[in-house]
Amino acid sequence: MKFPATTMGLEAIKHFLTSYSNHVRLAVAGVAALSLALALGNVPGRETFIVSSNSSIADQAAALAHYAEHTL
Repeated sequence: MKFPATTMGLEAIKHFLTSYSNHVRLAVAGVAALSLALALGNVPGRETFIVSSNSSIADQAAALAHYAEHTL
C-alpha cells in the first residue's frame, strides 16, 4: 500500500497499523522515511525498516514486503 506524505497520510498509516493485533514489519522509503519512522514511534510488536529510495526495491511493494518478511 502507498500513503501520501501528508498529515492525513500519517494518520491513515497509524490507523492502518493499529488495526493489526499481530506483529507488523513496515518498510518505508523516500525523503521523509526517517521522520515517518520516528513519528510512528516505538510500539511493541512493530518493526520499521528504512530502505534507500535509490534502490530498485523502494518502488516495488511486493519486494518491500519480501524484504521486511525476511529481514531479522
